[in-house]
Amino acid sequence: MTQWRPVQGWRFGHVLVGLMFLFGVGILGVVTVGVLSAEDGDPRSLLAYPFIALWLRLVWQMGTTGLFVGPSGIRIRRLFRSRTVAWSEIARFVVAPGEASGGRDAIWVWLADGERLSTRVYRDTGLNVTRNRQDEVLSAERFDRVLEDLRGRLAVA
Repeated sequence: MTQWRPVQGWRFGHVLVGLMFLFGVGILGVVTVGVLSAEDGDPRSLLAYPFIALWLRLVWQMGTTGLFVGPSGIRIRRLFRSRTVAWSEIARFVVAPGEASGGRDAIWVWLADGERLSTRVYRDTGLNVTRNRQDEVLSAERFDRVLEDLRGRLAVA
């Protein structure tokens, strides 16, 4: 099994998402106890389960978005989709303006077949720019270290 780790490191958002996930599990427990202890067996209480499952799935997806690196390649995870690219398919990592980033530079992945993928890992410019919750805005120093790490991994792959 491949071990994926976020290139930007673990952050406070992961803790927050973990707490939201535990909240969902707690609600699941409360509903289950309520269903099991109900004498009349009201089937409407079972309607809570699909909503709790949806909550848990969305919270899990929110917590696992970003750019991840592993021994076999990189994984770009967004809220509703994920893309895994092997090291052998990557031509280089490039810094260029990001998609809807307010002028921030982002790390882009250029594939050997010419396709370009946005990672949504941005360099902080110090400007107060609205951002998407899936965006990772790193300090200039951290951004440069992440870029160097990716390029180093690509060189030895």
